[in-house]
Amino acid sequence: MKHEQLTIRCPHWSDSDEFFRGRCADGKHNGRPSFGECIDLCKECENQRPELDAYIFSLAKQSPSQPVKHSFKDLVAHFTASIGKWSRHGFPLAEKAEYLWRKQQCLLRCGDYWRCPECGCCVRAKAWLATEECPRGHWENYPGDGMVSVLIAHRGEPTENLERTIDSVKTMATGPVEVLTWNDASGHGRRDITNRLSQVAKGDYLFFIDSHCAMSEGWDVLLKSLCTPDQVACSVLANLDDKTWKIGDRHHKGCHLNEKLEIKWNKHMTERDIQPVMAFAGCGWMIQRDLFLEFGGWDEDLARLGWGNEGAEWSLKLGLAGKRILLHPSVVCGHLWQTNKDNILYKIEGGSVESGRDILINKTLLKEWPQQQYDLKCLFEKFGVSLA
Repeated sequence: MKHEQLTIRCPHWSDSDEFFRGRCADGKHNGRPSFGECIDLCKECENQRPELDAYIFSLAKQSPSQPVKHSFKDLVAHFTASIGKWSRHGFPLAEKAEYLWRKQQCLLRCGDYWRCPECGCCVRAKAWLATEECPRGHWENYPGDGMVSVLIAHRGEPTENLERTIDSVKTMATGPVEVLTWNDASGHGRRDITNRLSQVAKGDYLFFIDSHCAMSEGWDVLLKSLCTPDQVACSVLANLDDKTWKIGDRHHKGCHLNEKLEIKWNKHMTERDIQPVMAFAGCGWMIQRDLFLEFGGWDEDLARLGWGNEGAEWSLKLGLAGKRILLHPSVVCGHLWQTNKDNILYKIEGGSVESGRDILINKTLLKEWPQQQYDLKCLFEKFGVSLA
């Protein structure tokens, strides 16, 4: 089927007026294609995963939510049925974390978290009712019970900063978390330390954060819901007030790599869209523990250089293997920039950084990254970044 940006080569695809402008005639995933899951469940699509993912996301951004076509009588009937079911079960409310996750699913899967395009109900109200189910099945498999292991490597971070970071991570989480910290007094470097911590971590998910940060409410369940064997999740980074420990309003929404493989901030990212990004910084990102170990953890060649280039390493490893990096705009990690004014605690020698980039380039050109399928040109073209 020929579309403006892509020809969908799938025996089950058929054009329709449905959201995403098509549906699966074989009924997979309730007939509605969704980011990642369509190609994963079907197994018969001839399109390349990055190509199809980019296409589906582009349609999601271009297509406004379908107008609700229900009559006022239908809306009253749906509302009455929901309230009746809720009252018969004793008026149970969903936990706040699940409520936030439900709204996220409506936005990610249907492009709207105000009115449900299926039943016409107000999502912001209906998502609170523990007895309600999504008519499209998008509220199933809530990931709230999976534990997150928060890994913090630092070099003599002031005790007050570290304690505030740990308190924020635990307080703002809505599911089970454990926090593992290690003071790098012997100069092992962040990679070596977090590789060791990952071996003893009990969580299903690993979350990497610096020792001078604060998180927004519900960060854990929102990021967990985006993590799969094929994708990782990253948060928005923002400034942090060193006195109040409150997150500021200067938000950095995702990153990209330049031709030198340096991490650069994206400048044009909408506030509400969950969308793929080319890269992320080394702070405030989550990955399934099994996927982290499958990729061998942090690279040992880079680990010998100590600190630096952490975000670039994993952005390349994942992107060149066809994995996805999703930015969640509702998860904000406040970061205390230049935590040490004398630049002593986290001073990284320039030569070490440059040597690290040389290793990144060589491994990419020689295709030495785990599961590498693509070259650098393909990755840059996918995100519209110049390699010149």
